[in-house]
Amino acid sequence: MIRISWDIDSKSWYHHEPNEVVVWGAADEPLPFSPCSNNGSSFTLNKNEFNKAGPVIGILTSSDKNLPFIGNTDTFIRLIRYVTGKGGLAVVFTPMDVSISSIHGYTLSSGDRKWERISIPPPDFVYNRIPYQKDESSKEFQCFMEWLDRYSIPYFNHCFFSKWQTYLIMNDNLYLQRFLPETKRLSSKRKLRDFLKEHKQIMFKPSAKSKGEGIFSLKYNGDGSLLYQSNNGTVYTDLDQLWTILHTRKDLIMQRYVKRKQYQARPFDYRILVQRLEEDWHITGYGIRCAGRDQLTTHVPSGGKLLPAATAPLDMKIIQKIGFEIGKTLDYAFGPVGEFSIDLGVDSKNRYWIFEVNSKPMVFDEIDIQNQSIERWYQQILSLTGFAASDIKECSHTHTIGKGG
Repeated sequence: MIRISWDIDSKSWYHHEPNEVVVWGAADEPLPFSPCSNNGSSFTLNKNEFNKAGPVIGILTSSDKNLPFIGNTDTFIRLIRYVTGKGGLAVVFTPMDVSISSIHGYTLSSGDRKWERISIPPPDFVYNRIPYQKDESSKEFQCFMEWLDRYSIPYFNHCFFSKWQTYLIMNDNLYLQRFLPETKRLSSKRKLRDFLKEHKQIMFKPSAKSKGEGIFSLKYNGDGSLLYQSNNGTVYTDLDQLWTILHTRKDLIMQRYVKRKQYQARPFDYRILVQRLEEDWHITGYGIRCAGRDQLTTHVPSGGKLLPAATAPLDMKIIQKIGFEIGKTLDYAFGPVGEFSIDLGVDSKNRYWIFEVNSKPMVFDEIDIQNQSIERWYQQILSLTGFAASDIKECSHTHTIGKGG
């Protein structure tokens, strides 16, 4: 272990071990020595066999006109606390914070529970938590990805998954095909009519959105009219009227409706977290989400309800195989993929259906999954950055952080 501190006046880092030559970051930059602590925050870092301090981890997110960064702040705090407790340094930053040879970002100051702006060398690892797909299409993001390649910095995940593209990729996997509801792009009124006629009820999803946003269903009624249902309610319509609204929606996909099992007359489905450890994929855990009253989706922010996993256990042998095949397939197509979540449903015949795969899983409400996921997340980083598990020692937190910051 080695103690380092940030000097506010010189905007520099120093270590405090006499007669030691210490490097850090992806480029193995020298870490200057100072005999005494500086007037900024101090941290205790691990040191590997090559006298390298770290790991230094960058958490990538987006910026806003009025805020230095946006995203799930509680998640950032939880990650920073964990990394600090393990003897690493984690910094939240945006593509706008990157210069040729350094990053200006934010970490939690030691002791006063506030965000502190600091500078770090190119980090050993970058964790992409950009919250909006549009930000990954920006010129700044593309330049940043080139910057990562220049320093050979490992990272995941590269980008959000397009629902349509992900379906096509998984549908090429012979094992996964059996778990995929038939899915097509919405490209013409005739195709919409034919698909609806074939399946009687279908789901519509924006290919580039998440968290259940924009999802709705259509089904025929006995009188030939159409029932349109979303989380905002239900309305009766007809195909011609609906097409005047949908014909401009180039991003919609149509998916066969799967009648899921129900709990107290409400459908439920599963969120399954899958993470990579070295060359294998592991199921970290799963939670059950039940739809709210008169709701189409099961997302908790939209009125969904958590159910105990014991309510309807899954066959873990099948789920492990599904997770492995998805991980192998998507890593080859999108790589590098380090984690993802699966939205999975089970019908009345106990058949499993993969509805979606998400590259940036939301934080699970289940505490045991939260704890294990962050442990596995950090294990991946160690294996990618040259800090073996034996290098890592439990150390006391240099600060205690509550919610906020």
